[in-house]
Amino acid sequence: MPAPSSADHTYPALLLEMARAQCTRILILGGGFGGVYTAMTLEKRFRGDASVDMALVSKENYLVFQPMLPEVISGVVITYATSL
Repeated sequence: MPAPSSADHTYPALLLEMARAQCTRILILGGGFGGVYTAMTLEKRFRGDASVDMALVSKENYLVFQPMLPEVISGVVITYATSL
């Protein structure tokens, strides 16, 4: 079986082409606050740089953002003073 050429744009050929190129691969494990903000910061830093490949891996497909939840529960923040 002949090796895929660069003209063949199938997924395995794309992986082979990426392996040949000298690129930086960044893998972020965890989609919590740390992982998401790391991904956002790195995306801004390397925007437009085709030599950087970045992926975020998380077991969830969502991020729960609950700002000030401990303050509201403990009564430190008056709930009617906050707006949605």
